[in-house]
Amino acid sequence: MTPSTVTKRAGKFIRKLKGADVATTCVTLVGAIVFAAASVGCGASGSVSVMSLGVGECVQLDLPFRSAELDRVERVPCDGSHAAEVLHVGELNASGDQEYPRDELRLFLDVLAACVQPPGPGQISIFEARTGEVYSSSSQEVVPVAPDLRTWEQARGKFVCLMLTGAGSARV
Repeated sequence: MTPSTVTKRAGKFIRKLKGADVATTCVTLVGAIVFAAASVGCGASGSVSVMSLGVGECVQLDLPFRSAELDRVERVPCDGSHAAEVLHVGELNASGDQEYPRDELRLFLDVLAACVQPPGPGQISIFEARTGEVYSSSSQEVVPVAPDLRTWEQARGKFVCLMLTGAGSARV
């Protein structure tokens, strides 16, 4: 997928984010990009920090999901009803010495690209490895959860990519 394809899909996603009511106290509308606040998760199921999730874990979200800040989600068993599954967890500041990016859109696009673009020539993306589909031609949607300043500093820029599941997942 080319950067322009990622940008187009991100633009569609951002337009959807801007027009929504969200009926949960875990989610606050403050802009057009999904950011996560650092906090500690707990237990096998129940309300946990989005940043405590691991690849393959499933969560329940109030959908349509259109928010700018996401702190806690409801972790649920994957064999039951769920709105999203963790596709990937990564770090954008692995060395811990980079400044927090000033350009929030660029940060959002970097997180999205980490999950849906191949890392190099002749390689496949994390998304394609998991789904067998190229993201640009898939009906699946990925919600990139970018680090906020606190997460950037305390958790080395940890980010999470959620893959929306099911017919009610408000695809972009």
